[in-house]
Amino acid sequence: MLNTEVSSPLKNQLFFLDWDSTSILKLDPLTRHHSTVINNLGGYPDGILLDEENELIYWTNMGADWNGPDGAIEVARLDGSQRRMLVGGGVITTPKQIVFNADKSWLYFCDREGGRVMRCRPDGTALTTLVQRAPKMPEPRDFVDQCVGIAVDDANGKIYWSQKGPSKGNQGAIFRANIEIPQGQNAINRTDIETLLSALPEPIDLEIDFANATLYWSDRGAEPKGNTLNKARITAQGLEDHQIVAGGFKEAIGLDLDLANQLAFVSDLTGHVYQVSLATGQHQLLYQQGRLTGIKRHR
Repeated sequence: MLNTEVSSPLKNQLFFLDWDSTSILKLDPLTRHHSTVINNLGGYPDGILLDEENELIYWTNMGADWNGPDGAIEVARLDGSQRRMLVGGGVITTPKQIVFNADKSWLYFCDREGGRVMRCRPDGTALTTLVQRAPKMPEPRDFVDQCVGIAVDDANGKIYWSQKGPSKGNQGAIFRANIEIPQGQNAINRTDIETLLSALPEPIDLEIDFANATLYWSDRGAEPKGNTLNKARITAQGLEDHQIVAGGFKEAIGLDLDLANQLAFVSDLTGHVYQVSLATGQHQLLYQQGRLTGIKRHR
Protein backbone atom coordinates (compact mmCIF):
# COMPACT_ATOMS: atom_id res chain seq x y z
CA MET A 1 0.00 0.00 0.00
CA LEU A 2 1.29 3.47 -0.89
CA ASN A 3 1.89 5.89 1.95
CA THR A 4 -0.22 8.92 1.04
CA GLU A 5 0.65 10.92 4.15
CA VAL A 6 2.09 14.28 3.20
CA SER A 7 4.64 15.75 5.55
CA SER A 8 4.06 19.34 6.59
CA PRO A 9 6.72 21.75 5.27
CA LEU A 10 6.87 23.06 8.85
CA LYS A 11 7.67 19.67 10.40
CA ASN A 12 10.61 19.92 12.84
CA GLN A 13 10.83 23.68 12.39
CA LEU A 14 11.61 25.50 15.64
CA PHE A 15 9.40 28.44 16.58
CA PHE A 16 10.77 30.79 19.22
CA LEU A 17 10.37 34.28 20.68
CA ASP A 18 12.76 37.23 20.49
CA TRP A 19 12.46 40.01 23.06
CA ASP A 20 14.61 42.50 21.14
CA SER A 21 12.57 42.45 17.94
CA THR A 22 9.39 41.37 19.81
CA SER A 23 8.94 38.73 17.12
CA ILE A 24 8.13 35.08 16.57
CA LEU A 25 10.87 33.44 14.50
CA LYS A 26 11.17 30.00 12.94
CA LEU A 27 14.34 28.05 12.30
CA ASP A 28 15.14 24.92 10.30
CA PRO A 29 17.59 23.03 12.56
CA LEU A 30 19.14 21.24 9.56
CA THR A 31 19.77 24.15 7.21
CA ARG A 32 19.92 26.85 9.95
CA HIS A 33 17.67 28.99 7.75
CA HIS A 34 15.53 31.33 9.84
CA SER A 35 12.70 33.76 9.10
CA THR A 36 10.19 35.96 10.89
CA VAL A 37 6.66 34.65 11.39
CA ILE A 38 5.15 37.64 13.24
CA ASN A 39 6.82 40.90 14.21
CA ASN A 40 5.82 43.87 16.36
CA LEU A 41 4.44 41.75 19.19
CA GLY A 42 5.24 44.50 21.69
CA GLY A 43 6.08 44.07 25.35
CA TYR A 44 8.04 40.96 26.37
CA PRO A 45 6.79 37.77 24.67
CA ASP A 46 7.71 34.72 26.73
CA GLY A 47 5.82 31.43 26.29
CA ILE A 48 4.96 29.77 22.99
CA LEU A 49 2.75 26.82 22.02
CA LEU A 50 1.86 25.19 18.69
CA ASP A 51 -1.41 23.50 17.74
CA GLU A 52 -0.36 21.73 14.56
CA GLU A 53 -3.74 20.09 13.98
CA ASN A 54 -5.51 23.45 13.80
CA GLU A 55 -2.48 25.32 12.40
CA LEU A 56 -2.37 27.77 15.29
CA ILE A 57 0.37 29.37 17.34
CA TYR A 58 -0.28 30.68 20.85
CA TRP A 59 2.01 32.91 22.87
CA THR A 60 2.11 34.81 26.13
CA ASN A 61 3.27 38.39 26.54
CA MET A 62 4.41 39.79 29.89
CA GLY A 63 3.46 43.28 28.75
CA ALA A 64 5.53 46.44 29.00
CA ASP A 65 5.00 47.04 32.75
CA TRP A 66 5.90 44.00 34.82
CA ASN A 67 4.42 45.65 37.91
CA GLY A 68 1.04 46.16 36.27
CA PRO A 69 -1.60 43.81 34.83
CA ASP A 70 -0.94 44.42 31.14
CA GLY A 71 -0.01 40.86 30.19
CA ALA A 72 -1.78 38.96 27.42
CA ILE A 73 -2.28 35.66 25.65
CA GLU A 74 -2.60 35.82 21.86
CA VAL A 75 -3.12 33.42 18.97
CA ALA A 76 -2.56 33.48 15.20
CA ARG A 77 -2.33 31.12 12.26
CA LEU A 78 1.02 29.40 11.82
CA ASP A 79 1.71 31.70 8.87
CA GLY A 80 1.25 34.72 11.16
CA SER A 81 -2.18 35.75 9.87
CA GLN A 82 -5.41 36.28 11.82
CA ARG A 83 -3.69 37.43 14.99
CA ARG A 84 -6.02 38.06 17.90
CA MET A 85 -5.94 38.48 21.67
CA LEU A 86 -7.49 35.78 23.84
CA VAL A 87 -6.78 37.04 27.36
CA GLY A 88 -5.81 40.58 28.35
CA GLY A 89 -7.47 43.76 29.48
CA GLY A 90 -5.91 43.81 32.94
CA VAL A 91 -6.82 40.30 34.14
CA ILE A 92 -3.28 38.83 34.05
CA THR A 93 0.07 40.36 34.93
CA THR A 94 3.08 38.58 33.40
CA PRO A 95 2.08 35.24 31.83
CA LYS A 96 5.00 32.87 31.19
CA GLN A 97 5.14 29.27 29.91
CA ILE A 98 1.92 28.04 28.31
CA VAL A 99 0.91 24.41 27.60
CA PHE A 100 -2.07 22.32 26.53
CA ASN A 101 -3.57 19.48 28.48
CA ALA A 102 -3.74 16.12 26.71
CA ASP A 103 -6.87 16.68 24.61
CA LYS A 104 -6.17 20.39 24.04
CA SER A 105 -9.35 21.44 25.79
CA TRP A 106 -7.46 23.75 28.18
CA LEU A 107 -4.52 26.13 28.06
CA TYR A 108 -2.48 26.17 31.28
CA PHE A 109 -0.03 28.95 32.13
CA CYS A 110 1.79 30.67 34.97
CA ASP A 111 1.44 34.36 35.84
CA ARG A 112 4.80 35.30 37.34
CA GLU A 113 4.26 38.65 39.07
CA GLY A 114 0.69 37.60 39.76
CA GLY A 115 1.96 34.56 41.68
CA ARG A 116 -0.62 32.34 40.01
CA VAL A 117 -1.11 29.08 38.13
CA MET A 118 -4.04 29.54 35.75
CA ARG A 119 -5.97 28.00 32.88
CA CYS A 120 -8.48 28.98 30.22
CA ARG A 121 -10.14 27.48 27.19
CA PRO A 122 -8.31 27.76 23.85
CA ASP A 123 -10.67 30.62 22.94
CA GLY A 124 -9.71 32.53 26.10
CA THR A 125 -12.92 31.87 28.02
CA ALA A 126 -13.34 30.26 31.45
CA LEU A 127 -10.22 31.93 32.88
CA THR A 128 -9.56 30.27 36.24
CA THR A 129 -6.93 30.58 38.97
CA LEU A 130 -5.87 27.14 40.17
CA VAL A 131 -3.09 28.20 42.54
CA GLN A 132 -2.56 31.59 44.19
CA ARG A 133 0.71 31.98 46.04
CA ALA A 134 1.02 34.50 48.92
CA PRO A 135 -2.30 36.33 48.44
CA LYS A 136 -1.09 39.70 49.70
CA MET A 137 -1.76 42.66 47.47
CA PRO A 138 -0.80 44.60 45.50
CA GLU A 139 1.17 42.79 42.83
CA PRO A 140 3.92 41.90 42.18
CA ARG A 141 4.32 39.01 44.56
CA ASP A 142 7.67 38.40 46.26
CA PHE A 143 10.23 36.65 44.06
CA VAL A 144 9.87 33.35 45.93
CA ASP A 145 6.13 33.30 45.18
CA GLN A 146 6.38 33.99 41.45
CA CYS A 147 5.23 31.09 39.26
CA VAL A 148 7.06 30.53 35.97
CA GLY A 149 7.12 27.14 34.20
CA ILE A 150 4.25 24.65 33.98
CA ALA A 151 3.54 21.06 32.88
CA VAL A 152 0.31 19.05 32.98
CA ASP A 153 -0.06 15.32 33.66
CA ASP A 154 -3.69 14.57 32.80
CA ALA A 155 -3.36 10.82 33.27
CA ASN A 156 -2.47 11.27 36.92
CA GLY A 157 -4.47 14.45 37.46
CA LYS A 158 -1.47 16.61 38.36
CA ILE A 159 0.02 20.00 37.51
CA TYR A 160 3.69 20.84 38.01
CA TRP A 161 5.10 24.35 38.19
CA SER A 162 8.33 26.16 38.99
CA GLN A 163 8.94 29.19 41.20
CA LYS A 164 12.32 30.66 40.33
CA GLY A 165 12.98 32.81 43.40
CA PRO A 166 15.26 35.89 43.27
CA SER A 167 17.91 36.21 40.58
CA LYS A 168 20.82 33.83 41.26
CA GLY A 169 19.31 33.30 44.71
CA ASN A 170 19.21 29.47 44.97
CA GLN A 171 15.68 29.73 46.33
CA GLY A 172 13.93 28.19 43.35
CA ALA A 173 11.54 25.26 43.71
CA ILE A 174 9.32 22.85 41.78
CA PHE A 175 5.82 22.05 43.05
CA ARG A 176 2.98 19.64 42.30
CA ALA A 177 -0.75 19.68 43.02
CA ASN A 178 -3.92 18.08 41.77
CA ILE A 179 -5.28 19.71 38.64
CA GLU A 180 -8.65 20.27 40.27
CA ILE A 181 -8.90 22.23 43.50
CA PRO A 182 -10.03 19.99 46.39
CA GLN A 183 -13.69 20.30 47.26
CA GLY A 184 -14.39 23.06 49.76
CA GLN A 185 -11.01 24.75 49.13
CA ASN A 186 -9.84 27.50 46.80
CA ALA A 187 -6.73 28.62 44.93
CA ILE A 188 -5.35 30.33 48.04
CA ASN A 189 -6.01 27.79 50.80
CA ARG A 190 -5.77 24.47 48.92
CA THR A 191 -3.83 21.91 50.97
CA ASP A 192 -2.70 19.49 48.27
CA ILE A 193 0.42 21.40 47.14
CA GLU A 194 3.65 19.39 47.36
CA THR A 195 7.16 20.86 47.29
CA LEU A 196 9.12 18.41 45.15
CA LEU A 197 12.54 20.10 44.95
CA SER A 198 13.85 23.22 46.66
CA ALA A 199 17.06 25.27 46.88
CA LEU A 200 17.36 25.26 43.07
CA PRO A 201 19.16 28.16 41.34
CA GLU A 202 16.29 29.43 39.14
CA PRO A 203 14.08 26.74 37.53
CA ILE A 204 12.17 28.01 34.50
CA ASP A 205 10.37 25.97 31.79
CA LEU A 206 9.16 22.40 32.40
CA GLU A 207 8.55 19.44 30.08
CA ILE A 208 7.43 15.88 30.87
CA ASP A 209 8.64 12.68 29.21
CA PHE A 210 5.53 10.63 30.03
CA ALA A 211 6.84 7.32 28.70
CA ASN A 212 9.74 7.42 31.14
CA ALA A 213 8.01 9.36 33.93
CA THR A 214 10.68 12.05 33.84
CA LEU A 215 10.45 15.78 34.36
CA TYR A 216 12.89 18.04 32.50
CA TRP A 217 13.50 21.72 33.23
CA SER A 218 15.71 24.63 32.26
CA ASP A 219 17.49 26.64 34.95
CA ARG A 220 18.77 30.19 34.37
CA GLY A 221 20.53 30.56 37.72
CA ALA A 222 24.20 30.80 38.58
CA GLU A 223 26.65 28.07 37.64
CA PRO A 224 27.58 25.36 38.36
CA LYS A 225 24.02 24.18 39.08
CA GLY A 226 22.38 26.94 37.05
CA ASN A 227 22.40 27.64 33.31
CA THR A 228 21.59 23.99 32.91
CA LEU A 229 19.14 21.43 31.54
CA ASN A 230 17.94 19.12 34.32
CA LYS A 231 15.86 16.00 34.79
CA ALA A 232 14.39 13.93 37.62
CA ARG A 233 12.20 10.83 37.87
CA ILE A 234 8.56 11.41 38.74
CA THR A 235 7.35 9.13 41.53
CA ALA A 236 4.38 9.05 43.87
CA GLN A 237 6.68 10.46 46.55
CA GLY A 238 7.95 13.34 44.38
CA LEU A 239 11.01 13.89 42.18
CA GLU A 240 13.97 11.55 42.56
CA ASP A 241 17.45 11.16 41.05
CA HIS A 242 17.87 14.80 40.05
CA GLN A 243 20.56 15.04 37.36
CA ILE A 244 22.08 17.84 35.32
CA VAL A 245 21.85 16.74 31.70
CA ALA A 246 23.81 19.63 30.18
CA GLY A 247 25.27 22.98 31.23
CA GLY A 248 27.03 26.03 29.91
CA PHE A 249 23.94 27.92 28.73
CA LYS A 250 23.49 31.67 29.24
CA GLU A 251 20.28 32.48 31.12
CA ALA A 252 18.48 29.31 29.92
CA ILE A 253 14.74 29.88 29.42
CA GLY A 254 12.89 28.00 26.68
CA LEU A 255 12.76 24.20 26.52
CA ASP A 256 11.23 21.63 24.19
CA LEU A 257 11.80 17.89 23.79
CA ASP A 258 12.15 15.69 20.69
CA LEU A 259 11.99 12.36 22.48
CA ALA A 260 11.88 10.27 19.30
CA ASN A 261 15.38 11.50 18.51
CA GLN A 262 16.50 11.90 22.14
CA LEU A 263 17.01 15.63 21.73
CA ALA A 264 16.14 18.77 23.62
CA PHE A 265 16.07 22.34 22.34
CA VAL A 266 17.05 25.13 24.71
CA SER A 267 16.87 28.90 24.13
CA ASP A 268 18.45 31.53 26.34
CA LEU A 269 18.36 35.25 27.05
CA THR A 270 21.68 35.90 25.34
CA GLY A 271 20.19 34.84 22.02
CA HIS A 272 21.21 31.20 21.62
CA VAL A 273 19.21 28.21 20.38
CA TYR A 274 20.88 24.91 21.26
CA GLN A 275 20.24 21.33 20.22
CA VAL A 276 21.09 19.00 23.11
CA SER A 277 21.61 15.24 23.12
CA LEU A 278 19.62 13.77 26.02
CA ALA A 279 21.95 10.76 26.00
CA THR A 280 25.27 12.55 26.22
CA GLY A 281 24.48 16.15 27.16
CA GLN A 282 26.52 17.39 24.21
CA HIS A 283 24.98 20.41 22.53
CA GLN A 284 25.45 22.39 19.37
CA LEU A 285 24.56 25.98 18.61
CA LEU A 286 21.86 26.40 15.98
CA TYR A 287 21.23 30.15 16.14
CA GLN A 288 22.44 33.29 17.89
CA GLN A 289 20.73 36.67 17.91
CA GLY A 290 18.64 38.84 20.22
CA ARG A 291 17.25 37.80 23.61
CA LEU A 292 15.27 34.59 23.30
CA THR A 293 12.60 33.08 25.54
CA GLY A 294 10.08 30.34 24.68
CA ILE A 295 10.71 27.67 22.04
CA LYS A 296 8.57 24.93 20.45
CA ARG A 297 9.19 22.40 17.68
CA HIS A 298 6.57 21.70 15.02
CA ARG A 299 5.76 17.97 15.35
